[in-house]
Amino acid sequence: WLTTFHEAAQSLLGLTAKACARLEAEPNGREQLEAAIQKRYMLQPMEVVIKTRLEVFNGQSKISALCSHARPINRRVHGRQLLKNIEDMLKLGVENAAEPA
Repeated sequence: WLTTFHEAAQSLLGLTAKACARLEAEPNGREQLEAAIQKRYMLQPMEVVIKTRLEVFNGQSKISALCSHARPINRRVHGRQLLKNIEDMLKLGVENAAEPA
């Protein structure tokens, strides 16, 4: 489970809490809500900031996760970063192959 602030959840889902409640209240509402959510997250990659911390309650440890921010990925910037990562990995591969065993 992941806790989220309202703004981050609305950005991720593309729906307000009221719109989710309206969808879910209709016949086959749960299926309609899941379809609307899947349509949104399958089409638009998102950058999600998740903060975690270890909490102890009644002597039991558990991890708490909180989504503090979510926004659509800038495809141009993300694509350039991916290409840079690939280039860096290729350079490492060439350097490691050149070293004697």
